Amino acid sequence: MKTFEFNVSGMSCGSCVQKISDVLSNQDDVFDATVSLKAPNIRFSSPRQFDREAIDQILSPLKKYEILPPTTIASQEKNLLNTVAVYWPLILLFLLSAGIPALHVARGDLGFDQWMYEFMGIVLVALSYFKLLDLPKFAEGFATYDPIPTRLRAYGYVYPFLQLSSGVAFLLALSVQLVSILVISFLSVTTYGVARALIEKRQFQCACLGTVFKLPLTKVTIIENTLMIAMAIMVLM
Repeated sequence: MKTFEFNVSGMSCGSCVQKISDVLSNQDDVFDATVSLKAPNIRFSSPRQFDREAIDQILSPLKKYEILPPTTIASQEKNLLNTVAVYWPLILLFLLSAGIPALHVARGDLGFDQWMYEFMGIVLVALSYFKLLDLPKFAEGFATYDPIPTRLRAYGYVYPFLQLSSGVAFLLALSVQLVSILVISFLSVTTYGVARALIEKRQFQCACLGTVFKLPLTKVTIIENTLMIAMAIMVLM
């Protein structure tokens, strides 16, 4: 994941900023794009390498702007602050999911087992919520790297409901061992798909938060899934 900055000529007003921002926001492999009139320049993150010609092609429908040579700012995989910024929605979800049950633990209302149930339940319900906001788009993106929907597209429509039902079961502490086996099963397949895509250096948008947030498919996705799998194994033990 790299951050790029391109100087732009032809920008003269806020309308120019909005037009370029709209075009960049529609690109699947462009993340956290900012357009500045003061510089004037554009800045964004992407897992792929961008050159001047590629950006010119993206902005060509606007016909007014000229892209000057790019400057590679930094590798985001080596920059913790940038990585946190990109994945902040997902990090915040996990922090809140862990923190809210922790308040019950601090009061003595819950033990560690119950904290895990609530943490996993909140995470799974929240993840399913974002996917269900635009189920067809999620299913489309999910099929680009998960092995099952690649062959059986209907699975992409079922997957959020697996997460939702598993999350509710954890929150209600119902059949948690059976639910843990289910969670380990579907998350292991997804993790395998992500790892394979990364090894093959295929670049996709992560569908873990549906289409609401544009998150790149990186090792962070594997870490997220591995954490949930490890906790499900702990429930079984």
